[in-house]
Amino acid sequence: MSPELGWLAGRRAVICAALAIVMALGFAVVGWREGRAWLRAPRDERHVLAVRQRSDFRAGEVFYRRGAAFLSKGELKTAADEFRAAQAVDRWSAAARYGLGMVLEREGRGEEAVK
Repeated sequence: MSPELGWLAGRRAVICAALAIVMALGFAVVGWREGRAWLRAPRDERHVLAVRQRSDFRAGEVFYRRGAAFLSKGELKTAADEFRAAQAVDRWSAAARYGLGMVLEREGRGEEAVK
């Protein structure tokens, strides 16, 4: 070890610990702000927040749940739009594919639902 770095060797653990504390506080503040914005938003606008926060999984889940709610109400066109939005965000979502298939089957388009 060179003599110029001698002062750093003794303080390396302190520097690493301080950096870890600063990073943990930063992540905690960001998570707290996003969570607060999510909880304060009306339920209808949470899917917009999910997309804005660039969380594809959360956005896909929100679109799927909205589609399932519209499907249970019998609003097939709106449900299909929501399931398609869920597939656009998360193209591997089996739940969104299943939901869209259910909508197509109820509309009498069983052949298209199989595809």
